[in-house]
Amino acid sequence: MQRHFARGVVIVVTPTLDWLDVALAMARDDAARLAEWMGQGVVFKADDECAHRWSVDQTRLRAVVVAPWVLVQEVCPSLH
Repeated sequence: MQRHFARGVVIVVTPTLDWLDVALAMARDDAARLAEWMGQGVVFKADDECAHRWSVDQTRLRAVVVAPWVLVQEVCPSLH
């Protein structure tokens, strides 16, 4: 994940959304839906704070590639 983060292509999907719905919207280039989610703050580009927290907390992430993007979502402990 570090390599993708360094390239600036990691997109975070909060647990309030189905991450595969977001991936499908990206694949379909549904700009309106993506803009809505981004405006709500439930989809956003990973920043240094995210990367630091993931590293310190050893956060489990699930990921899907929608080239050139890598969508990630934190795995809640109750889901694994």
